[in-house]
Amino acid sequence: MNGFDRTPEGEEIIALLKRAAPPSPDSRAAAQRVMQRVRAPERKGWMGYLVSAGALAAAAAVALIVLFPPAVDAPGSAPAPAPALASGADAVDDGISVHVRSVTPLPSGDAVELLLDAGLARGLRAGDELRFKGTVIRIAAVGIFTARAIVDAGKAPARGERLTSKLTEAMRREQRFEFIGGDPGALYDFGAVLEPLPRHEAKLRGFSDGRALVVIETISAILRDRGVETSLAGAVGLQKGDVILSCNGLPAGDLPQFTSALELSRRGGQLKLRVLRGSSELELIKR
Repeated sequence: MNGFDRTPEGEEIIALLKRAAPPSPDSRAAAQRVMQRVRAPERKGWMGYLVSAGALAAAAAVALIVLFPPAVDAPGSAPAPAPALASGADAVDDGISVHVRSVTPLPSGDAVELLLDAGLARGLRAGDELRFKGTVIRIAAVGIFTARAIVDAGKAPARGERLTSKLTEAMRREQRFEFIGGDPGALYDFGAVLEPLPRHEAKLRGFSDGRALVVIETISAILRDRGVETSLAGAVGLQKGDVILSCNGLPAGDLPQFTSALELSRRGGQLKLRVLRGSSELELIKR
């Protein structure tokens, strides 16, 4: 020390420094403030209250599910049936129902002809019987979407009345494909219903690739706008059980191939089929 801090100027500078210097830390007071903070209850903002409310709601939902579980179908039980779609022919418990579009007296005066709003596409076939309040009505001719029926005796239904029919095999088949746009093998305009042979059976019959179509139904006559006409399948004499070998000289191992080859007949009116009937190969031709 050179004694400067004892001079008046030095003492004045030292006093100035003390006034400007920060106060010395009080460790005891700082510790007390920390403890008060720890002991004090937490103050929640709006976000904290929101999180707490969400947790309580979730807990309440879990409790409701545990106390009141939803009904669950027993394993193996059938699901509830879907509501029926509105269509020309409505499904009933053991068959279908169709509606009368028009009623026309026949020239004989003893019977009437009914035009119905359903046909081949809903499984109706010529010869099927329908009922109306005890009256038996017979399908006389059937088209793809309409049919004609005859009332031989009894009270004839009026326009708009509903007729019912018991479920036939053709109707069951159509119902299986109802919700996917129709039966892919039902070539009604051609006059036949086809389906693929099982692969192993096709190979046993000599089809090396295991692909072949078999006729499961033929429709010899079809109701059209001009009247009842013979179908192409009926004209060439196609029969149930025939296996298609070729159509118009083209392969016909599956439905896309067959329908593509059939286009030649739709345009020209001619048809040439090679089929396997039993153990014999036949050529069926319409010129």
